[in-house]
Parts: sequence; structure tokens; C-alpha cells
Amino acid sequence: RDHQQQHRSNFLTDERSNGWGQCSTDHDHIDVLTNGTTMLNYDSYLSHQSYYDDFKHSNVTLINYENLRLDCDVSSSNTDRNERRLIIEQRKSLGKGGLCWDAAFILAEHLLANVGSWCLKERPTTRVLELGSGTGLAGLAIAKFVDGCSVTITDLPPLLDLMESNIVRNFDLKSKQSDQNCLQSNPIESSTVAHARILRWGETEDYPPDHEQIDLLIAADVVATIYSAPPLVQTLYDLAGDNTKMFLSYKHRKDDLMQDFFAQLGERFQHVKRIQPCTRNRNPGVFILEISGRIKKSSA
Repeated sequence: RDHQQQHRSNFLTDERSNGWGQCSTDHDHIDVLTNGTTMLNYDSYLSHQSYYDDFKHSNVTLINYENLRLDCDVSSSNTDRNERRLIIEQRKSLGKGGLCWDAAFILAEHLLANVGSWCLKERPTTRVLELGSGTGLAGLAIAKFVDGCSVTITDLPPLLDLMESNIVRNFDLKSKQSDQNCLQSNPIESSTVAHARILRWGETEDYPPDHEQIDLLIAADVVATIYSAPPLVQTLYDLAGDNTKMFLSYKHRKDDLMQDFFAQLGERFQHVKRIQPCTRNRNPGVFILEISGRIKKSSA
């Protein structure tokens, strides 16, 4: 409850608000903190979904995803699940990688709704790695809401600080509590739940040393050009073990680009299936690929 009181004390009263610094733009509920930081309540967007353009929330610094769950049985030993919420910082200055995308939310919510399809019950820890994490939304949602997972979020060097900042905000009890931008979101004290690291696709020196033990590989909206598909497919192939499961969300933009990507995946993996996401976000252009069955290279 202390965090709730601190949360409320950070609000600004102004002529646009209802007294708590809460204002609404195009049906989106945005809170304004005393230092001017803006925070979107994502549920308010989900309630109307009047638009799906990629940059619709790019001017908001923080997005509060609350407990980011459907009405489903998600594994958690936390007796008060409503106390958990995920708050993600965006940094527009970092470009597209510094923003939260519908495909990342959709992937996260789909995985939370289908925990039994990928979370290993026979082992104490399910190891998850996300490629092209950007803000870390999808990977950190798993780390926050599914017990027994060790999650590594990865991206290029310029995004490392943002990923680490979002880990601190949501998991580290020793975070910068005096920093109002941090806005503690009922953090979970853990040094093993979530990590961030640099991983450039196709650069084997960036691969985790024990990558053959990865159980789940995920990525959200990472195929943007014809140049991104080959190193991404190679990295998936390099990191996947015989039993690794993979889920990739994507926004369908160019038919020839996606068909080429699908073909490359089909050459490396036995099973590549497009599935309908289980999510409250109704973006009609976002789909999920379920991938498994790494094809071993011929010895010839």
C-alpha cells in the first residue's frame, strides 16, 4: 500500500485534470506526474481501440499495463495478484526500438494466456530469451507474472540502458525510489528473474554461453526490412535447442517481405504455424508464429 500512496502523491493538479493530475486525450487516460512525466493507462486504450497506428502513444513516457492478464489461470504464488503491475518506460529518442508496439503487448498477453503450452512443469526454472526486446515489454511481462521463469531480454547496445531501467522499475526493490520517473510498480525482489544483455543477430560472440539450455525464444515485430530476416533466422537457429519453443509476433506490412521470411524459417524448422493471438488488443494486422523442430544440419 505504501507504493499506492507514493503513486498518488506524484500526481499534479491542473486545469485539465480531475484533481489527481488525470487527463484524457482521445479517450486515452493519461496521468501527469509532478515532474511533467506522462503515463498512459493502457486499459483505457483497450476500452476503445479507435486507432492502431504504430506511433499512437509515442509521446507518452510511461505506459502502465497494470497486471496485463486475461481472465485466465496464470501461474503465480502471489496471493494478491492485483498488487502486481507492469510499467514500461519509452524513449522516443532511441527510435522505433525505444517504443512499445502492439505486437509486443499481443505476444505477451498471448503467452500469459497459454502458459501451459511453453512453461516447463518438470523443471524448477523455464529459461526464456527475447530477441529485439526494445523496451522489454514482452519478456518482462513473462518475468513479472509467471513464476519459475528466468528471462533475458536482449537488443543492440543503444537500448541496453532502457532495458535495464525497466528491469529496475519492475523488479529491484533497491531502485531509485527518489526518482519520480522510476515510479515503482510493486517491484519483486529478485536477482534471477530478469536480465538484460546486448545481442546482435548473427554475432556468435554475443550469444549467452549456455544458450543451448534456452526453453523459450520470443520476439515481437522484429522483421522490418529484407535485411533483418536472414540474421534473425540464423540467430533463432543458432540459439534453439532440440526442444526449444519459439513464438514470434509480427505486424503484416509487405507480402513479399513476410513470404521470404516464412520461407527462410521453413528451411530451418520443421513446424512454422501462424496462430490467432489470444489477446484483448484487436489490431487486425498482428499475428503470431509458433515455431519448433530445429532441422539439424546434414553431415554431408
